[in-house]
Amino acid sequence: MQSAEASNSHAGLPQGYTVIPISADQEATPLRICVLVKTPADPAGGHLVTLRTTLDAQIFLGCVVDIAGQVHEWLELWIQNTAGLQNATLGKRAFLTNALFDDRWRKRIRALGELDGARIIKGGWEISNPRPVFLDLAAQMPVHPKDTDTGAHWELCRDEGILHEKGLPCYGGTLHRYLYAPDLGTETRLVPATEGAPRNDHTTPLAQVCPDQARLIPLNAAAGLMLVAKHYPVSLEDFVDLLSSGSCNGLRHGRSILNMGLEAKASAEMPLNRAFQGRLFLGARGQYGRLLETFHLKIGLLLDAVYAAYSVVRRLQQPFLNLGADSFRVKLDPSGATVPFLWTARAQLVKPGGAVAVPVGTGDLRYFVTPLLTETSVYQPSATALPPKGRALVRIRKVVSDSKETVTVEGTFAAQERIELAANDLVAMQPGLASGTLCLHAHLEADAALASGEWRFRTVPLTPEDTLIHDLRSAEGVPLPRVPFEVVPLLSTPCDLYSLAILATRILLVDKTSSLPVAVDEVLSLVREVRAKCHSSESLTDRVESIFSSDERWLQSLGPHRLTWEQMAPEQALGPVPRSLWWSVLSMILRMFPGAGPASQCRDYGDAPAGGLHTVFEPTLSELETLVLKTRCLVVPDLDSNVQMAAVIRQFYDSRIEQDSDAVEDTTK
Repeated sequence: MQSAEASNSHAGLPQGYTVIPISADQEATPLRICVLVKTPADPAGGHLVTLRTTLDAQIFLGCVVDIAGQVHEWLELWIQNTAGLQNATLGKRAFLTNALFDDRWRKRIRALGELDGARIIKGGWEISNPRPVFLDLAAQMPVHPKDTDTGAHWELCRDEGILHEKGLPCYGGTLHRYLYAPDLGTETRLVPATEGAPRNDHTTPLAQVCPDQARLIPLNAAAGLMLVAKHYPVSLEDFVDLLSSGSCNGLRHGRSILNMGLEAKASAEMPLNRAFQGRLFLGARGQYGRLLETFHLKIGLLLDAVYAAYSVVRRLQQPFLNLGADSFRVKLDPSGATVPFLWTARAQLVKPGGAVAVPVGTGDLRYFVTPLLTETSVYQPSATALPPKGRALVRIRKVVSDSKETVTVEGTFAAQERIELAANDLVAMQPGLASGTLCLHAHLEADAALASGEWRFRTVPLTPEDTLIHDLRSAEGVPLPRVPFEVVPLLSTPCDLYSLAILATRILLVDKTSSLPVAVDEVLSLVREVRAKCHSSESLTDRVESIFSSDERWLQSLGPHRLTWEQMAPEQALGPVPRSLWWSVLSMILRMFPGAGPASQCRDYGDAPAGGLHTVFEPTLSELETLVLKTRCLVVPDLDSNVQMAAVIRQFYDSRIEQDSDAVEDTTK
């Protein structure tokens, strides 16, 4: 490929950046898939522009470049990476394996293909592991490490026979990964590719087989699966802020800012659209016209986001448990001279779900966990945060053989920590036995215990090895102190509905004077107020209206003036925005919070029917579709409405003319 000095002058790349192909196999191709690289490295962001980090992947900014170095399309490069999962908690670690995440990856590819097939660029890397790749910044080329003695390429080892023969952990049943030279057969050495992978006499450090590693930039050192998808440069929050204020920020990479989203789109618009800043109304109807237009566009954006989440869950039948504003980006379609570009915007789901289905029991309930220990997010309910855990005293009462293959353990559990459990929550405990540790998942039953602070438990059926069953029977009646435990709550799509309620708050109720945490606190206060003043004969919308009428502070904090950053009093905003319509919007948001009262769509965070997890979103979708139609009529009344209004006005006018004529005639007489 041509050097950056030869090509970047007309490539349209951000200043200080170059591109390097992600595979040497593209050497002779006229179009190359490349990764964007900062030269020199940004002090805070490094060489590569990281767009997102997900449960099992890092996503970098890339592009399609021709032989002259011209950028034709911005891309997202998804690199499978499970390194962070090694730190998962004991209640989840036993379920996390390479095989699970490979299967999860391929299901995601199918789901994304059904939703937006044109977005994915297939190169084979998404279903078959590529060779590990490093980037040589000096040569502007990708590097695939080779064995120094034979010249054979190193590849990901999925050969369970070789791993077993070398005394190393298997691929499918662990998160450990090794590289090997398949051409060498059983004579190959094994290179640990993940942190913490066990080593022995048959392993060799990567630095030894790839001497240039120290000066290379790792892109896919562990040979993970890769997905290439079109990148939508506009973030949802940037677009929301543009609707509210008329300005937005670019993509931040450390201390650098890459202006490649809305600014680039606006500059490419025709003069007519630039004059109106992408809107239908700017001057003719003033700030009230902009308020109504912003209201309609924001409701449409929220509808897109909810529908995207609904569509993915309907196909995969598992929740996200990590939805937030960064889960979505905005796609802007070509607009031309007649359609303002802001009206072409569509919210697109770009971040995969963080939930992992765990095999617990044989019933209809499916348990989903989020393996990563992440920081608390305003978009996530407290149930998805760090689970209650600690150490407990466990006494095994008896081991019951349910069948020839499964057993159930009954016992007593005592802990000093305060534990609050929903009906279907589990507790994972890991007692140490003579033959090793065993993770037990059990339901706690406080009513069956005899002493205060104790619970009786019964595990879900398990299939341990014969030696562990023997150890369990030997431990009957023996107190086992300081057994690690962790609560595994039953979580499902109501968690996602909560996240979408917070997203609705971000889109509709945050302006330049109110942050998202403050707006969420106000909404949750309204939830509590509505629940406290619940009357079975009164609709939720009527309750909201009554609360707002009783205290003007509610309108100040949650009024329609929050839709825009323009200075406007709450009472002024309720002029163009019909009151009943705004109460309906707030009522919709309140219903999205699980367990918030009789009007809530879900009783708790696990209240979703088996096989129909997507149905949780359907009431919200129905309400949003109605709101889109109503807000559209505020901006652009439909023809039938105009004809009907004209007929009423004409009838009224004709009647007044007739009355005036009669009055004149009477006066003449």
